[in-house]
Amino acid sequence: MKFLRKILDKQARWFEEGGPLEKFYPLWEANDTFLYTPGNHDWEYPGQPWNDATREAYYPRFAGLTNGSPAQQVVVVGGVRLIGIDNSNYQVTTEQVAFVAEQLATGDPCLRGSTSTGSRPATSAGSRR
Repeated sequence: MKFLRKILDKQARWFEEGGPLEKFYPLWEANDTFLYTPGNHDWEYPGQPWNDATREAYYPRFAGLTNGSPAQQVVVVGGVRLIGIDNSNYQVTTEQVAFVAEQLATGDPCLRGSTSTGSRPATSAGSRR
């Protein structure tokens, strides 16, 4: 991936301010823009309990994909805030509610996504916050 990153970084000058392809910068920037929100399929494994402790134990694996915050993150694309929330335990935390409120308070247009899935198996015991 570092090899590809170097190639892409060398091409950026064409799209940046003053470059001959400056008007295409939003398309260029989209190449690097993603919002990854982990869900239950990322942290639930056979033999592991379905609870917050298991989820939080696996969170460090996703730090590189989520700017260090797997539970909630935001990416701004074209002036719109894309907000990702991991509610794969079917609950949101106080911190996640505060994070969303902070994003909404900016006054920017927002689009929120979450990792909510279908019904939880009756044999799984989830913790509630």
